[in-house]
Amino acid sequence: MIVLSVTVEWYGMPSGREAEGHDLLQCTDRRYPGREHMLINTRAVADRRLLRFASVAEILADLDRLEAAERLGTLRALGNWPPGSIFDHLGRAAVCSFDGFDGFTFPFWLRACAPLVKRRMLNRSFPIGFKLSKDGESKAWRPDVAFDQGLAFYREQLARIEPAGSPSPGLTQRHPSFGFMMPRDWVLYHLRHAELHLGFLKP
Repeated sequence: MIVLSVTVEWYGMPSGREAEGHDLLQCTDRRYPGREHMLINTRAVADRRLLRFASVAEILADLDRLEAAERLGTLRALGNWPPGSIFDHLGRAAVCSFDGFDGFTFPFWLRACAPLVKRRMLNRSFPIGFKLSKDGESKAWRPDVAFDQGLAFYREQLARIEPAGSPSPGLTQRHPSFGFMMPRDWVLYHLRHAELHLGFLKP
C-alpha cells in the first residue's frame, strides 16, 4: 500500500519562513527584536498556541485578543514573521479565494496528488515545517506590514468570507494545488490557515 501525504497551504504548501532550514529573509519590524538576525526553527517552538477555529467569528474574536495584547505591549511573535505580516498573508490568501491566484501554478505531479488529500487536509490542522520556494514566498509574504495595517486588512477580508454566518457564494476560485473548491471548502481552508499562523502569536 502506498500512503500519499501532501501538505498544501496558500500557494500549495505551508508557509516559507515557518519552515526549518529556509533561507533567511530579513524582517525589519523593530517591535519584535531578533527576527532580523535569526531564523527560528518553528518545529521546535514549544509554547505555540494550538488553535481550532469552528467559524470566522472565532478568528475575529482571537484577533480582538491579539489586538488587546498588542496595545498592552504583551503580544509575542514566536515564529519568524511579525504580526502585521501574518495578518497580511492571511488576508491576501482570502483575496485569492475570491479573485484568483494570478496565473500561479504548480508542477503536474503536485496538482495531481493534492486533490486526493484535500478533504483530509481541510479537516485537520495544517502541519508546520514545509517550505515554499523563494519565488512562492516572495508572492505570499511581505515582511514590513505594520500591525494596524495588516489587522485592518485581514478583518476586512474575513468579513467577505462568511457574511451572516454562511460561506460567501463568491468563493469560487480554484486552488492552485487542491483544484476545485466549493465555498465551504474555502471556509475550512481559511480556518486551518488561520490556526497555523495565528498560533505563532501569543497574547
